[in-house]
Amino acid sequence: MDWSRAEPPFSTFWHKEVDCRLQLMLHAAGADVFHRAGMHGDDISDYREPDLGVVAERPPDLANCVSLPAVAFSLVVEILPEDEAGDWYARQGIPAYWIVDQASDRDEVDAHVQILRLKPGQAEYVPERSLLLSELEVEYSANR
Repeated sequence: MDWSRAEPPFSTFWHKEVDCRLQLMLHAAGADVFHRAGMHGDDISDYREPDLGVVAERPPDLANCVSLPAVAFSLVVEILPEDEAGDWYARQGIPAYWIVDQASDRDEVDAHVQILRLKPGQAEYVPERSLLLSELEVEYSANR
């Protein structure tokens, strides 16, 4: 197998790099951020696992907790997202959703971050702003 060109479920090293940078940035800002955070809807079989998830409160029993209700999350981050994931997150009432993609016009290790917020009273996200990950990292480090 040519591992340099493997298809999903394998992630690229660009994906791994961006995931790590975002997780470190959010953690340094004081967020309880989890990689591949398991979340479920009303039915536990209605399961999603975003690249990163920020919870308002840490789970009480980390050693035995594998999934939290989606309402426990304040932010989900998807790197190269699936189309229907955002609709599911919005229906669950998760206030913020970041979509991260490659910034084709930039250095290959940078990324484009689209920040979306839940539209008040609706299960729909609206764009709040869009910027490069390198710019977002500067903002977060300035606010520490």
